[in-house]
Amino acid sequence: MALPSKPPSSRVPHDSTLETEGPLSNRFLSRLAQASPDGAPLHYLRAILVDATKQLFSSVSLSIKLDDAPPAEGFIDEGDVLLAFLGFTGDDLQGTLLLSIDHSLAASLADQLFGLPGTTASMRRDCVAELSNQLIGRIKNRLLRYSIEIFLSTPKALTCAHFGLATTPGDGKFKLVFQCEAGRLVVWFDAESVGERGHGHGQTTIVLENIGKEGELTLF
Repeated sequence: MALPSKPPSSRVPHDSTLETEGPLSNRFLSRLAQASPDGAPLHYLRAILVDATKQLFSSVSLSIKLDDAPPAEGFIDEGDVLLAFLGFTGDDLQGTLLLSIDHSLAASLADQLFGLPGTTASMRRDCVAELSNQLIGRIKNRLLRYSIEIFLSTPKALTCAHFGLATTPGDGKFKLVFQCEAGRLVVWFDAESVGERGHGHGQTTIVLENIGKEGELTLF
């Protein structure tokens, strides 16, 4: 699905009134529906996630291919991986992003990022954490085009043996599997509406000129 290069409007009033239908708010869904070519907001959200992931790894000279097979339900053992995760929240939604990368692929990416052959386990974890940070940043920039703002936590990374998550279908829950010659990576995006826990009140205006440039290194 092709994503529009420009937002429909550069300044959009942000109304704090929130109605929910399922895990995601009507306001969130309606904003994405207006931008979606087929009026299907969840399909469009998935396209945003896929596009952001492909562009991120393309920026580090890695061509990845999405596995279009529906993810199996229940607990799936992803094997031995490096895992990064972080949380996000805003007036419209909150949730978690996870990125798992095979050890061989993570080692290759870390060697490239640090410019050194044979990086350490700690350096590889730092690499995967930074990639997750840049990925959620790209997703945030795309959502900002539709006056949907999220705030991010600091990413954490772990070395995992036989890592797995119980995959269950549902609105706002996405598991995206990508393959490349050097290995496999998986993106989980799990979001729900904030409801009364939202921190915003009244009206704010999001100024799109303040969006940061994608790919810039963020220190934390």
